[in-house]
Amino acid sequence: MSLTRPAAAAAAVLITAAGGLAAASPTLASPGPGVGAGLGSGATTASAFVRAPRDDAKTAAALRAMASPKVAWTRCGSGLQCATLEVPLDYGDPTLGTTKLSISRRPADNPSQRIGALFTNPGGPGGPATQTVGLFAQELGAQVRKRFDIVGVGPRGIEGEDLAMCVGKPGEEMPQLDEHMFPLWDKEFAQHLAYDRAYRKTCATAMPRILKHMSTADTARDMDLARRALGDKQISYYGISYGSYLGATYAALYPGNIRALVVDGVLDPVAWATGRGGEHRTKPVTERLNSHLGAHEALMSAFTECERGGTSLCAEAKTVRQDWQAILTTLSKGPVDMGDGNYLRYDDVIALALQVLYSADDIPLLMPAITELRQAIAPTTPVRKAAGTASADGQVAAEATPRSRPKAAVARLKALAAKVDREHPAPAPLSESTAPKGAHRTNGPVLGLSSTVLRSSGLAAAPSAEEPPGEPDAPVYDAGFHGVLCSDSLNPKDPKAWIAADRRVKWQAPGFGPAWLWTASVCAGWPGMNPDAYRGPFDKATSTPVLIIGNHHDPATPYSGAVAYRKELKTSRLITLTNGYGHGALGVSTCVDRLRTKYLVNRLVPASDTSCKPDHPLFTRLD
Repeated sequence: MSLTRPAAAAAAVLITAAGGLAAASPTLASPGPGVGAGLGSGATTASAFVRAPRDDAKTAAALRAMASPKVAWTRCGSGLQCATLEVPLDYGDPTLGTTKLSISRRPADNPSQRIGALFTNPGGPGGPATQTVGLFAQELGAQVRKRFDIVGVGPRGIEGEDLAMCVGKPGEEMPQLDEHMFPLWDKEFAQHLAYDRAYRKTCATAMPRILKHMSTADTARDMDLARRALGDKQISYYGISYGSYLGATYAALYPGNIRALVVDGVLDPVAWATGRGGEHRTKPVTERLNSHLGAHEALMSAFTECERGGTSLCAEAKTVRQDWQAILTTLSKGPVDMGDGNYLRYDDVIALALQVLYSADDIPLLMPAITELRQAIAPTTPVRKAAGTASADGQVAAEATPRSRPKAAVARLKALAAKVDREHPAPAPLSESTAPKGAHRTNGPVLGLSSTVLRSSGLAAAPSAEEPPGEPDAPVYDAGFHGVLCSDSLNPKDPKAWIAADRRVKWQAPGFGPAWLWTASVCAGWPGMNPDAYRGPFDKATSTPVLIIGNHHDPATPYSGAVAYRKELKTSRLITLTNGYGHGALGVSTCVDRLRTKYLVNRLVPASDTSCKPDHPLFTRLD
């Protein structure tokens, strides 16, 4: 089809579910069979394509991107190649033009035996898919590296040309928060909700153009364009954590395009999108997913394994459960002074422990870290006062622990959490903070930055030396995480629903309940809702069975999510990692690795659901 007359072309094409173009009459009232299935809920009509184009060049670019997607690779170091992919900003309205996405790949080790591209996603939402290609190549094993190009498509709004950054007015006053990872008290609830209102208002009044086009369905459509650009007839895919929802969405939108699709660390897709039986009216998405129950169960089960092994396998076996409770009891009364101007809060410890629970190899190291922290902030035995501080009668006092001890204990716990954050492909929800004036808020505003200086990575940069001194600061909200989550999921309309939910989840999973819950509080009244977001069904029969991998003690995506998706999708198989720990099943079970590789390389699935064990128990002997 010629694109030299874009106005006419805009009125003469429809996008098929397979991503191609089909001729259509400008007067067609509704799509024919198979048309629109790849566009949101399947209700897209031809009218979305025949409106008078506002800009012929924009329309032509969008139509060209859909008709013949192309990439041109360049070398970008460490054996990787990088490219950009031009995609429509809105698949339902080509008159809005295009945006450019970042792509990276690691070419197959044996090009002569290359099967095709294996698309990967590390989760988030908002994980940098282009930056985890090397890690996935290592973890997925030699046979996969040999036969596949490992590919990462940067999610729209997170990487690429258009970033989901909501920029306020220079000098604008923002609601301030007490320092917290999540709110603990009534005062902090009020601060948190006021902050959310300001965040939403900024995104509504200074909305980046990408914000209403960031649903998972948009990313799935982008991934299908990338598949076509790379010449693959069907897709091969591995996604972990939120990447499992991207995989489930792709499978629902393009069920005939599945060569091999693996989801690991699985989110219940129905819980993410809508919930069941109208529960979205009262239950936020971050309560429906039951991640808080998974995190609490994972830690309690780790304590049980430590106790079962005894002190020969886990030196803290006799005390670690009590140590953890003592830490929470102490911090629930208020923060502990670290002696250097900083305070350790209840929510800080929860966030650090949650990060460590993502790694099965590092959970055993969490046990001594808990014991050390308990001795530092709530010692079980008296500790002599520091030199020069002894009382007149020479008595010792438990509360007089030297200030260096809590500082050192917290530093070691932070270092352990940072190690897991670096090494694990799926980011924890509280692993990073972009918060105002030291307040620990995930995806909060970045203050002290000029609104004109933003990095292409999606984070704000410090003002450049060329900027005039004294320029008023502008609040900049990184909306990458919420741009996806809030657009995808239905949530209560009243922000106070999160306060009611907080009362429920804090008893179900002390600490971990609020930690997960409040990451979605800004979704009440989110301004960037996408009418093309896909919210089910997720039960469409796929051309090849989907392989689902579930881990018994996953702290982020509980095993119940894998079971729920298996029940939804009859054309699937479930591999259960029995008594497995950590988030997902990468690199912890030779049995899982073998079955996953067989499936990806040869498209061989187990005859029925099966189970595997980890290569070693959580605690092993040190002698």
